[in-house]
Amino acid sequence: MMQSCFGHHFMLVLEKQEKYDGHQQFFAIVQLIGSRKQAENFAYSVDKR
Repeated sequence: MMQSCFGHHFMLVLEKQEKYDGHQQFFAIVQLIGSRKQAENFAYSVDKR
């Protein structure tokens, strides 16, 4: 999914896997769409609620 926040554009990929014992695992990849300089100052936080 494409997102935009505070003038930055980035792509977020979130995957949920259910294991055989009922436990769930989540994996996330975030890719900034911009310059290397912008990427050096970019931070992203993911919370499970």
